[in-house]
Amino acid sequence: MNIVTTVNSLDPSDGGVPECVQAMYMHLAKTGVDVEIVTGRTHPDAPVLEPTHPNVTTTYATARSHIRRHAELWEALSRRLDATRPDLVHDHGLWLPSNIISAVETHRRGVPHVVSPHGMLEPWAIQHRGWKKKAAWYGYQRSILERADVLHATAPMESQNLRDFGLSGPMAVIPNGVPLPDTWKQEPSSGERRQALFLSRIHPKKGLPNLIEAWSRVQPDGWDLIIAGPDENDHRQEVAALVEEHGLGDVVSFPGPVRGEDKWALYRESDLFVLPTHSENFGVVVAEALASGIPALTTTGAPWSILEEEDCGWWVETTVEALETALSDAASRSDSERLAMGQRGRALVEEQFSWEHVAAELRAVCEWILGDVPRPDCVRFDD
Repeated sequence: MNIVTTVNSLDPSDGGVPECVQAMYMHLAKTGVDVEIVTGRTHPDAPVLEPTHPNVTTTYATARSHIRRHAELWEALSRRLDATRPDLVHDHGLWLPSNIISAVETHRRGVPHVVSPHGMLEPWAIQHRGWKKKAAWYGYQRSILERADVLHATAPMESQNLRDFGLSGPMAVIPNGVPLPDTWKQEPSSGERRQALFLSRIHPKKGLPNLIEAWSRVQPDGWDLIIAGPDENDHRQEVAALVEEHGLGDVVSFPGPVRGEDKWALYRESDLFVLPTHSENFGVVVAEALASGIPALTTTGAPWSILEEEDCGWWVETTVEALETALSDAASRSDSERLAMGQRGRALVEEQFSWEHVAAELRAVCEWILGDVPRPDCVRFDD
């Protein structure tokens, strides 16, 4: 099987989509699929999360000008589609020129087209810069999604949100995967202090003002709060001002972006993961925290009801009061109770959210599109 995938960028600073694309195609390639990624890059030496597997190749459009880079991307995709004649094209994201280019070129050639919106039609996301997205929706984005052979949602909640936009075609519900670190938290924390961790983009969508307000009300004795991740639109300054306003400067810290082994070590050193988000199509950091053996606390803005179903965390409304109650409960648990919750979370990720499992399901969907196998259980229609 030969797949061409299109994505606006593989720059690690662009958040979860580049990380997802890198991991997805590394593991899909391991199943014997040949993959070519066509993407943009701000200049030839710009950082990228490029899959390193012999079955994966990457073609870059590298012009510094946005307009010229998009023109290069169009030319590159057209050349690669003519050269490789792929079985299908998988596009990532919405609203961007790369999505238009992918849709036009696949439609023109009659190549099957799969689209992963990556949460970009979630209620909070669609309201952010809403008038621009409304114009784009009626101008081109709706027709792209209606013509797609399959839409890929990462959770039933995202699938329903896509259905609410009137999209009735086949929908593959496949979670994002998470790498399983070889080392995870298997002993209770020692010493006098405990640590709660937020690790994600510092962005208004993530609900950090609510977390700071809830933390100021609980002020759990002997606990520190780490807020790690890249700053977007100077939101860190706003959050830091709230920290100072509530007198929490001694217990709240901002270490900045954390990646690689430093990231996994930070998970293991923590006793609780907190994501107070307003909206996530998946929330891969929740899965990473569970894979690291620590319980997670997130909101109904993320599709993680399984936290409570499997007793490995808390899933609460997106309000200060709900966060306050959950934080108080989490901090009052014994070290051994929190550790047991984390161990259940680790087992859950091993069973349902490994990249090997995700790659197998995605390959089955592609084979179904090509008529090679019966419809997988993860593909659903709007009945």
